[in-house]
Amino acid sequence: MFHIPRLLGFSVYSIFISGLLISTADPDQYDTTTLLGLLLMGIPLQYVALHLLLKELSNRIYFYFGQKGIDYTFRITALCCALLITSVIPGTYHAYWLMLVTLALQICFLLLVMVRKEITETRIPLCWKYRVQRLLNRLFRSFRQRIPDREEHAFLVLQLLAFISFITFVLTITLQSFAVALGSLTVLLLAFGFYTGLCNLVWVFAYVHRINIVFFLFLLALGGAQLHNVHRVETVPVKGLDYSLRPDFKTYIYSWLAHHEEALRNPDQPVVPMIFVHSDGGASRSGYWVAGVLSRLDSLSETQFSQHLFALSGASGGSLGNTTYYSLLYLRQLQHIPALHTEAEAAVFLNHDFLSFSLARMMGADPVNYIYPILPDRARALEQSMEAAGTEQSVLHGFFARPFSTLWIDTGSRTLLPILCINTTRMQDAQPAVISNVLLSRLAFGKRLDVLSLLPPEEDIRISTAVVLGARFPYISPAGSIAQQAQARLEEHYFVDGGYFDNSGAGVVHEMILEIEELFRHDDYLKAHYGTALQKIRYQVLHISNSPRSVPKLKRINTMVNDLAAPFITLVGSYNAQTAVNDFRLQAYVTALQQYQRSMPLYPAYQEINLYLNDSLAAKEYYSMNWVLSDATIQRMTKRLHTHSDIQQFAHYLKLHTLPYTKLLMTQTHKQP
Repeated sequence: MFHIPRLLGFSVYSIFISGLLISTADPDQYDTTTLLGLLLMGIPLQYVALHLLLKELSNRIYFYFGQKGIDYTFRITALCCALLITSVIPGTYHAYWLMLVTLALQICFLLLVMVRKEITETRIPLCWKYRVQRLLNRLFRSFRQRIPDREEHAFLVLQLLAFISFITFVLTITLQSFAVALGSLTVLLLAFGFYTGLCNLVWVFAYVHRINIVFFLFLLALGGAQLHNVHRVETVPVKGLDYSLRPDFKTYIYSWLAHHEEALRNPDQPVVPMIFVHSDGGASRSGYWVAGVLSRLDSLSETQFSQHLFALSGASGGSLGNTTYYSLLYLRQLQHIPALHTEAEAAVFLNHDFLSFSLARMMGADPVNYIYPILPDRARALEQSMEAAGTEQSVLHGFFARPFSTLWIDTGSRTLLPILCINTTRMQDAQPAVISNVLLSRLAFGKRLDVLSLLPPEEDIRISTAVVLGARFPYISPAGSIAQQAQARLEEHYFVDGGYFDNSGAGVVHEMILEIEELFRHDDYLKAHYGTALQKIRYQVLHISNSPRSVPKLKRINTMVNDLAAPFITLVGSYNAQTAVNDFRLQAYVTALQQYQRSMPLYPAYQEINLYLNDSLAAKEYYSMNWVLSDATIQRMTKRLHTHSDIQQFAHYLKLHTLPYTKLLMTQTHKQP
């Protein structure tokens, strides 16, 4: 038992070093999972070896230099700790340097713990010694056993450090920039230390005063949670706003065809692509990949991609990527950003730590909010991280704090923006819901709940709120509630991640194409105005995915696990299987339309653009899925983005069949040597 606290502190450093070592290991040469397991299992052996070595070192110092040697060793070690910590605070640093600093701090930590009782107190002023004793006596006079004399000053120093850590933890909870500067690992360690100390204090006071404090805290939290809805979605007032007046789906189709009427009537242009994008969820990994693919396609096709884009649909991180790209199109329409800068702006915006602040709120404010709300919840913290993403020079910095009605489609504009669909799921009955900038037809989309229709007139949600409402994956983000006045009662709708029902947004795209086909066959205006020109329309569905391609390994399951966890395992599996079924239905439908109803299959009607290679297991690829991405992951994703053959082929197809013939000829002539 004597070594357990030391071993726990020692393990924190070892785990950090192991994580850094794994992040720098080449996955093509090493099995990182096995390597990590070996490193973690070796922590006790590392502790024993280093403890024996430092014990021998301290004995030799005492033998040769006496008590002064121990005193100076303690002071020099403490000074080295301060210098090492300071060396990694400013600027950037390499992973190997950080590993070296952590290893040095680990040695210093163990040495300080071992020699702290041997230092003398003769140099401490008597007045300070007297004040320390008085303070400790007041704090712990009710305890049966006082702090040992040899531990008093060490104990007080540790409490001072604990107080500084507590203040730091409070700052991470309240200041988004401070939490991001420290990083998610530091926030997690601060929270771990805070709750370790808090639990010890609660247990000690409960033991001394014979009161079950935990029970009463639980009652307070239970009662407060019943009285206060801390996870209600925050709305913003917008004068004159009424979401029931959004352009409906049919009006948008008319407008899209009108914007492409010249191409439809041009006999030299054989096809007019109508592009639909649906994007898988996957936190920041998905957001960065989706926005990068969309921006890259637009750049390589000389903006033909965005001009023929009809709809963007996604869930979770896919919605973040879609909304980021859509926002850049909106700003480009206002001439705030050149077309060629879209890809760089998206990368700057999404290369942001969205995790640390929400993690700090989850570990700090949310437990207190059960008793009485003191700060917004962790979902709002995630929204604020999106609003603060990017540099101050970035065009998207602060843009997500605007009302969602900012993205309202103007069908009469010279440049028509696509439909944006953010998929979410109502928690109470798992009904699919959607947040969209157009009013979806109840006939075709009747089973999907229109979230914006729940808002009262002149009330809106922020763009960040809309994105997070489709990315609330408990327990990382709680279900968000929207209150609706239904006749004489108030109804609460709770929404969670759209991936619970459809993690790619394929269902909405499928229903859109069904509705368009229905209009093409039966709408008198379209048949009279466009006639056979509508046959030029080519549905091009892009599925942007970011999950490894692998065949599930069906292994034997422990009988006890089968009995106890079969429902849970099945539900988890259905999460991915249902999305796969929706994707396949959409793929089969548009492929059949291209094969049997259209001529000239110039390009596959359904194309998946995956972050992973076709044989990801053989390639040993791995991209972490989280709300923060490391620099190494960003570099590998960027490289994949610029070398992905499917992106280049689809951009070439768009340029070949949509650019005016004379402009295309000039472009090809200019590229000839």
